[in-house]
Amino acid sequence: MAAPRQNKEKVETQGPAPDPAASLAAAIEIFDDEFASLKIEGKIATISGYLGRIPKNGWNKFNEYAYVLESDLVEAIRAYLAAARILIYPSVKETNTHFFEPINGKMKDPLTSVLYTFHVVDGRTGERFELDALGQGSDPRDKGSNKASTSAMKFAYLRLFNISSGEEAEADTAGDKQDAQAPINVAVTQGTIPDGEVQRGGKQTKASGAQIKAVSNLSNTLSLGGIGLAGVIKKVLGDTVDVGDDETKHGPILAAYLKEKSGEDIGKLIYTLDEMVKALPSAEDGGGYGG
Repeated sequence: MAAPRQNKEKVETQGPAPDPAASLAAAIEIFDDEFASLKIEGKIATISGYLGRIPKNGWNKFNEYAYVLESDLVEAIRAYLAAARILIYPSVKETNTHFFEPINGKMKDPLTSVLYTFHVVDGRTGERFELDALGQGSDPRDKGSNKASTSAMKFAYLRLFNISSGEEAEADTAGDKQDAQAPINVAVTQGTIPDGEVQRGGKQTKASGAQIKAVSNLSNTLSLGGIGLAGVIKKVLGDTVDVGDDETKHGPILAAYLKEKSGEDIGKLIYTLDEMVKALPSAEDGGGYGG
């Protein structure tokens, strides 16, 4: 195992990349005539069955949580897609930018949200289907869209192939204490909040659909799971959300809770989750966004 690569905010532990020729040869062996006769959805389902849980080899030292490295996720899937001659590529469907109000005169990085359509194409038969995934990235210069692309791809792959990342270290045990306690409101670019949900000055009395969607996708990027997100809510807003043990009910319980919160409270939650995402490796580092 390679020595950890460190900086003040994140620690990654990553071994050498697998031999691509060996990985491709192993993948080709499992695809027989029966596999070739399947429709593209059947081929994706078959590949999903060969993918195990992706280990969380990345460690965010700043916020003390583990996360799945983008490189680990891509390496686990790439050989199977190549052997099956399946191509997955994105196109941009919609883009928006969220601007945070300054705190004590200090501007916060804008949050770029990009809705991607991922095209899944069988290179042999021409069959295809599409799925959408929202990616988000915060950066003061020109890398917000790059980070959004990385996070969207990671989310799309995890959901498309039903990949589990485990929940051994989901809780954010340290948190971003100073920023999470600061009074933050979220101003969203025109067109992302339905009419009637915004008061003068851009402050919302109730959480908007765009804000709730942002919380959901940031949580998915970080692979928090229902229990992990409830832990962040407890830390940031002081509320205890009892999601229970049934994972199928986590989503509805959290959605109901978020809909009753103010836009200001959800702004605080978005800001903290976004700071956690920012601490992940960027696309330049060869890392990814969560979940």
